[in-house]
Amino acid sequence: MSAPRQDLASLLKQTNLNDHSEILKAANASLKKSKSDITAHHARLIALLLLERYDDAAKVAQDDSPKLKQSTWEWLYAGYQKDDLDHATLKSPQDQPRGLLHLRAQALYRAEKFTEAAEIYDELSNGPEAEAEEFDLKINKAAVEAQLEWSSPGNSTRKHSREDMDTFESAFNAACGCIARRDFVPAQILLKRAEQLCSSSDDLSDDIKKTELPPILIQQAYVLSTLGKHEEATKLCESLAINDISDLPTRHLAYVNYLSSKETNPYLAHRGFYSTPAASSKDRPFQFQKSILDSNADTLNFQTHKSSAITASSTDSPSTIPQLLLAVQLAVIGKKSAHATTLIENFIKSDTVPESTRRSPGLIAVLTALYNSQSRNSEARSTLLSAATHSASSSTPNASLLHAAGAALLATGNDTDLPAAKKLFTKLLDLNSSDKRAAAGLVACGSTDKHLLSALTPASRLISQLDASALEDAGIPHTKPPTAPTKRAAPAGQTGGRKRRLAKSRMPKDYVEGKQMDPERWLPLKDRNSWRPKGRKGKARQAGLTQGGPVEEKETAAPRAGAEVAKAPPMKKKKGKSKK
Repeated sequence: MSAPRQDLASLLKQTNLNDHSEILKAANASLKKSKSDITAHHARLIALLLLERYDDAAKVAQDDSPKLKQSTWEWLYAGYQKDDLDHATLKSPQDQPRGLLHLRAQALYRAEKFTEAAEIYDELSNGPEAEAEEFDLKINKAAVEAQLEWSSPGNSTRKHSREDMDTFESAFNAACGCIARRDFVPAQILLKRAEQLCSSSDDLSDDIKKTELPPILIQQAYVLSTLGKHEEATKLCESLAINDISDLPTRHLAYVNYLSSKETNPYLAHRGFYSTPAASSKDRPFQFQKSILDSNADTLNFQTHKSSAITASSTDSPSTIPQLLLAVQLAVIGKKSAHATTLIENFIKSDTVPESTRRSPGLIAVLTALYNSQSRNSEARSTLLSAATHSASSSTPNASLLHAAGAALLATGNDTDLPAAKKLFTKLLDLNSSDKRAAAGLVACGSTDKHLLSALTPASRLISQLDASALEDAGIPHTKPPTAPTKRAAPAGQTGGRKRRLAKSRMPKDYVEGKQMDPERWLPLKDRNSWRPKGRKGKARQAGLTQGGPVEEKETAAPRAGAEVAKAPPMKKKKGKSKK
């Protein structure tokens, strides 16, 4: 009889395997005997994860064992590691383990879904195990809130505090939040504190310090450059061993900051910008960073006259305002205003761009100007009115946009446009009761409110310097009809304008400076006085062509009286041979 078969769990209990490859071999051997062994599938999956074979791990959970996919978090971790964030951020049941919540929060952070990540960290902070994870939760939550400030300014209400100065991680995250709020002075202090704590820490190895310090120094260089301390920023960038930075996005950002602080030659800057190795999809920068880097790339391509690169990256489908405006500028330079208009129209209709960006006053102004240049005045007015209506309903209305839309509606002279213009001017007065332009707009709309009229400059003051009687006596001025333009006479003593110099290629071969040229040089040869025909027939022909010259008397004089006119002898007929 054969010995009873042992499963993988009992084999692992009897052996001492520390090598992940050996565990993987044992799991594969067990699965050859039984495809439904969940323990073997689980061991194989964990071994693949520890060996960093994330693609194979995800395939094991996806294809080989659907039950394993639903019952463990390793499948989600494999997707997170291979940057497949669609399934790594899937919402699990309410009774999901705490480790799975941490993993999902990290995946949401990497997928730039910061609001949902913040909600999970709030949930984790209130759990019974929060005290043991207090430090990690505090750091991760601060990082999420800083990203919220970057992506959606004003969404985070967190302010830096004294506790942020305790660790380099908390100081760095608080500094990033200050930078996102454009509060650079406290950001500089926090970054300096983060650098000191990281450099002097005894708990961190030298390798970890080499990984943690570059982002801190890069942010310091950015803050110094923004504060106008360019020399300090350049020195800080030069002190960085950029080529030794292991994280590719961090290395690229460090090099870009170094180039922006030192390099003034656009061609050298362009070469340096593209010299760093490309990052993988997993190491890609966040969207707000990518937008800035794309704008830098377009600017360098524009400065180095690489228009084809700009066309390929931004002209067809611009994703940011700088890319869009650059593409519009190139289209206008190329006299393609219709294409420039289409680019802005498509950008405004895009669902991937925030509405506040699509309706920004500068973008609406450019589109309105393009419409007016193409005599599309009605579309210009409707665009202005739509943007102004949206701005008026927001928490921070743009006064310039409301003024421009109201003035455009009044300029039509149509009574049907007056109600819309009146609403805009009323909103402007609500924002600023001393706005005389808005008061004048309401009066132009037909308002007879005494308060509005009193706020305007009285008509008597406007015409106080005018003499009405003198104007009436002068009558209506008559303007002379336009006459044909006449050439201005040359000043006395001058014979004419500047003499035009004849090109050498058009000068005759026998040209001599100062010598009078032949006045008949432009006439055909046969029409010149110096022309003499060759041959007997030519001379006879010239004798018969007087061309207005003196006529010889013997040829045209009448016969004298009594004289006989000599007759020409008759011509003799030539004899020919008779035909027979």
